[in-house]
Amino acid sequence: MPASWIEHRGRQVLFFDYRGQKTDGELIATLEAGSAMMQPLPAPALLFNDFEGSVIGSAFMKRVKQVGRQNARLIGRSALVGISGIKIVFFNAYLRATGERQTRAFRNREEALDFLVA
Repeated sequence: MPASWIEHRGRQVLFFDYRGQKTDGELIATLEAGSAMMQPLPAPALLFNDFEGSVIGSAFMKRVKQVGRQNARLIGRSALVGISGIKIVFFNAYLRATGERQTRAFRNREEALDFLVA
């Protein structure tokens, strides 16, 4: 499932599972599915994004920047894993485009989830 709710230390976290996705279409479908799950929430969501083994393209970057700006008030903290190489450049571009200050990249899932619920 591309997006789902998971629990970590008693808190609900919205998991965007981009693992192994190789096309912008797959990535955008996951982004849209998760974004739709945030809409009815009464409080900002905690987001966990796993990009391990994925390939990020320009169409996805364009869309994720748009969605990030549109949903800024719906997002509390956001954590990412699987970010290395060119993905770091894309990640930094996203941060600049959205002004996001509560998003961090981590080496592993446990560190990322701990950051979200701290």
